[in-house]
Amino acid sequence: MKLSVLLCVYCKNDPERLDAVFRSMERQTRPADETVVVCDGALTDGIEKVLEAHANETVKLVRSEKNVGRGAARNMGIKECCGELIAICDADDISVPQRFELQLERFENDGSLAVVGGWCSERGDDDSVRVRRVPESDGEIKKMLRVRCPFNNMTVMMRKSALLKAGGYEEVNSGEDYIMWASMASNSEKSENIPQVLCCVETDSTFYKRRGGMEYFRRERFMMKRLLEKGIIGRTRYLINVTQRFFVQVCLPNGLRRLFYRAVIRSKD
Repeated sequence: MKLSVLLCVYCKNDPERLDAVFRSMERQTRPADETVVVCDGALTDGIEKVLEAHANETVKLVRSEKNVGRGAARNMGIKECCGELIAICDADDISVPQRFELQLERFENDGSLAVVGGWCSERGDDDSVRVRRVPESDGEIKKMLRVRCPFNNMTVMMRKSALLKAGGYEEVNSGEDYIMWASMASNSEKSENIPQVLCCVETDSTFYKRRGGMEYFRRERFMMKRLLEKGIIGRTRYLINVTQRFFVQVCLPNGLRRLFYRAVIRSKD
């Protein structure tokens, strides 16, 4: 099966980290057939130099004159992807060398699969490493979907046909991935997560702070509303989810929020 990588970049990405992302894709034991890079608005000279350094016949640049946001940028890239399978790569997360090979093997073994993701490791600025484990089976994934995102979004590979059937990404400020998984679940698409680390993520002191505050809560509440509208959750689960998020994202100070995420969602490697 033909494999496309979809990578979106914008001006605030770190050129050094982006260079490492490209190198991780070039080291894959089963390389992608093409890499579609969406340039979301004007880029810095540093980013442009990285793109130039990794330019070859398999890299396709798609440029947007203005910054349109991740959902709209990904939709632009999807139209340019030639492969039936699309691997999502973030501009600052490193894929392990066996990632594509492992995921392609799952698709080849099960023609009914629409999405295959996996675990990710997070290295903090104190050099501690934690793993975000997500459920493996389709049933477990759909169960977790009702409470929180059941995928590490930077690890997913999906069928383009299932993605288009779900309507592509919603062009919203945040949560376009989570809403996408809800749309696919509404279409009864089958998913899996490989119980192995597929991507490595660097976090800093602002990581947990960015996951708090009233504006962040409003975006999370919007996502829960979309899940309610799609029939993934009922009114009671909606109220529980929103209440829990308000407590964690608005009421907890940053230090306690960090402890909560590390104790409940992430586990030590």
